[in-house]
Amino acid sequence: MISVVVLGAFAVLFATAVPALLRRLPLDRAPRVGTVLWQVTLAAATASALLAALALAVLLPELSRDLAESFRLCLLALQHAYRSPGGLAGAALGLALFVAMSIRLLWSLAHSLHEARRQRVRHRALLALVARPHVGATVVVDSPVAIAYCVPGRPGHVVVTEGALARLTPDELDAVVAHERAHLRGRHALVLAGIDALCAAAPRISGFRDARQEVGRLLEMLADDAARREHGGLPVAHALLRLGTARAPAGALPANGGDTMARVLRLTGQRDAAPRWLSAVGYLAALSMLVAPVLIALGPVAAADRTYCPVEGASVSAESTI
Repeated sequence: MISVVVLGAFAVLFATAVPALLRRLPLDRAPRVGTVLWQVTLAAATASALLAALALAVLLPELSRDLAESFRLCLLALQHAYRSPGGLAGAALGLALFVAMSIRLLWSLAHSLHEARRQRVRHRALLALVARPHVGATVVVDSPVAIAYCVPGRPGHVVVTEGALARLTPDELDAVVAHERAHLRGRHALVLAGIDALCAAAPRISGFRDARQEVGRLLEMLADDAARREHGGLPVAHALLRLGTARAPAGALPANGGDTMARVLRLTGQRDAAPRWLSAVGYLAALSMLVAPVLIALGPVAAADRTYCPVEGASVSAESTI
């Protein structure tokens, strides 16, 4: 019972308090670490909720019916370790919650990925009609709106409008293209689709919505860093200011997304990068958040009397569980 309560508390903690803390941290100094921390927080919240329900469902005695004696005794040990005052009713509730949450998560993920793919396919079909090839994998669309974005998929496309070509210098255009290619290489659209699925599965949890906003912002900074390594920070910063705030089509990742001014400050060196030790602490914290729910869930198993398995201790084990 203790493990169920602790895992439930972990789920609430990772869905509310931890996102609130992450929003206060200067993660734009280390966007890669920040992206990992946000994703791990969502994974830990989801895993904690599922494991809490599963730990409660272990109490169901029907699960041991018609199985070999050795497995029956092992299951009796687990039931003893995970027992709760709710008994069979609590176990049935845990199993129902586990199944319901699993189905909703899987459906939301499938729907999110399908919708993203549908948008990309439709947009690529439109580009085949109206766009013309440019340098490399870049295509140009005849529009006065200044914007550049990428359309993920196979193949991925970097799209630049005529309005953007008119505003950007050659160096700035190269930097923008490098930024968008970094999105494609990093599969950033897939990361966002996974978070969108969690938001759809649990729309009332504000921590998930905060994660969607913050991860999108940090992924833009990651792409900025990739472009800066190739072309320097100033061309990327100037391009962001020239492109303005025009919106990209649904399913695309625009170069001017996220917090533009924060990105410009980073690119022009007005915000220091995080020291290496801070990145190491961030990764260690992410690993701890992943491992903690699993250790809590497996705690009763480790504490259970090992004479339950194998059968050589069957008589002693059976008596101790009654």
